Amino acid sequence: MIVYLLALTLTNHLMGLLVGPALLVYLWRDGRVWPTPGERPLALREEEIDALPPGIPVAETRVFEVGTLRARIEPRVLTRADILVLSLIRDNFAERPFYFSRTVGSYPDNLGFSPYLLGEGLARKVMPEPVRATPDIVPMPPPLRWVDLPRTETLLFDVYHYEAVARERPRGWVDTPSEGIMSLYALLYAAYVDPMEQQSTSTTEVDSASVARAALAAELSERIIAQTSFGNSGTP
Repeated sequence: MIVYLLALTLTNHLMGLLVGPALLVYLWRDGRVWPTPGERPLALREEEIDALPPGIPVAETRVFEVGTLRARIEPRVLTRADILVLSLIRDNFAERPFYFSRTVGSYPDNLGFSPYLLGEGLARKVMPEPVRATPDIVPMPPPLRWVDLPRTETLLFDVYHYEAVARERPRGWVDTPSEGIMSLYALLYAAYVDPMEQQSTSTTEVDSASVARAALAAELSERIIAQTSFGNSGTP
């Protein structure tokens, strides 16, 4: 799946569809055999892509439909990158899962996908139906929104190299423009403290593993944010 998406890196926005090497390793280890795509990633031909305008004004609300998905696009200007992202999803949604990286912020929300986005760690999966609450799927405050708790827990504690992220750096995170990624890690671990604590007290017996993970999540969040200008200066 991810190798397929890597081949489709058409613009910087398309890079947001990738979910990172840690999840790639996780996918390769899960035992499934991912079929090789047999068709072009886009129905648009090269000359049609070249002919796309820099932007197309959308004067009134439009609905992007693919299968059972109905994304409402509010009035705005659709850029060439937007058109390619929508085309990529339209042409492949029935056969391939699609993810937006959380590093692209509200980009997929601005395209009308909010009701269909389910958070899985550092990525948000585009679902075919609007997301609904279940014991495992819960709403969180923006920017996290809907989150798959078991999947995210596995990614946060069993897949991501959190010690490498949280390790102390004598000068902190020196590349300020990219520290938003560090802050995102900190946000995810901080957001997971409450669910872990609730899980630890949801039965008559205290779940020691959940208590330990809640404490670890809180510690990691503090250690990570301390490496950024947010933690060093005390203010954003």
